[in-house]
Amino acid sequence: MKKIDILNLSKYLKRTGDNKLARVGHVNYALEEIEKIKPSGVELTAGFTSALTNVTKLDKSFIIGPSRYDVYSFQSWMVLTGAAAYVEYMGLINVSTGPMLVTKQSTNIAANDALGLGGFTNMAISNNSTLGEFDNTSTTSILDFAYINQDNGLTGVDDNYMFLILGTGTPLSTVDVEVYVDIEFAVEQGAAVEFINL
Repeated sequence: MKKIDILNLSKYLKRTGDNKLARVGHVNYALEEIEKIKPSGVELTAGFTSALTNVTKLDKSFIIGPSRYDVYSFQSWMVLTGAAAYVEYMGLINVSTGPMLVTKQSTNIAANDALGLGGFTNMAISNNSTLGEFDNTSTTSILDFAYINQDNGLTGVDDNYMFLILGTGTPLSTVDVEVYVDIEFAVEQGAAVEFINL
């Protein structure tokens, strides 16, 4: 019996005076609808490095000229503390056919600025203009470099190694930040995408 038939049956039973069976019909319908709901949260999993990461296929696509593209989300979170520079490996995204095209970059860097302006700074990642906390001082300064590197030259153009590169050129300084990587990328429609978090 279809779900809508269960609901209609329970309405019919209620009209005919059989309220007990009508309530059972409504409860069954509600339970079936609840089972269809998918969790909306994204689970980030630990890999080889300290970065927690995830790749998810999104329910959208687009067309450029004659080509159709599927869209994926790449997310990562990490706490970086105690070093002057970081090259953080976040995982490998293998695309079976065609390129991996980054279409949206929404990475955020949070830094403790409690003794500066107060609270935390939250800035989009941008080379030579992103704030970071220096030397565990609870004040922020501009990082010399901060960017996401998609390297497909290590083992083949279908392997996209994802790195966060961040730091200061100031001698003897350390940088302390939290990084929330949020990228959308497109691949040719139907291409297989495999995320390897090793």
